[in-house]
Amino acid sequence: MELIEITGETEAGKLRVLLEEIAKIDTAVFGESRWGREAFYENIHNPYDHLIAAVEASEDVTEVSGYALLRVLQDAEVIMIAVKSGMRRQGTGRKLAKRLIELAASDGAESIFLEVRESNIPAIGMYEELGFTVFGRRKGYYNSPREDALIMRYIC
Repeated sequence: MELIEITGETEAGKLRVLLEEIAKIDTAVFGESRWGREAFYENIHNPYDHLIAAVEASEDVTEVSGYALLRVLQDAEVIMIAVKSGMRRQGTGRKLAKRLIELAASDGAESIFLEVRESNIPAIGMYEELGFTVFGRRKGYYNSPREDALIMRYIC
């Protein structure tokens, strides 16, 4: 698996394939809360956003197994990390999260924040192992089902 940053400089044919793959994962993971292909296209043209894809590549096929989106201003925010259901629990999410930490630190962020469903025990455990701590709670933040979000913070 290779992690690649998708930017406005990414070759057009490769960009189209990557964004289509990311949009499929986005829909499968987030359903009605999905981000959408057009939004990802806008993100890659924002200088403060980083879109990273976890790619399994062979000679003729590029398969995206997961992706992550980070926004860095003074602090950084993990907008999302998503991994295909059949590829979970194999380290892809951890590799993506580590790359986001590296990017945030290199961009000068003081802290990284993220929201995670309080029922997403595997993700919370992974974030804690990487050094994130619970910072707060957003009541009723998520829909379908309605659920609180834990706010987690990593100090760079």
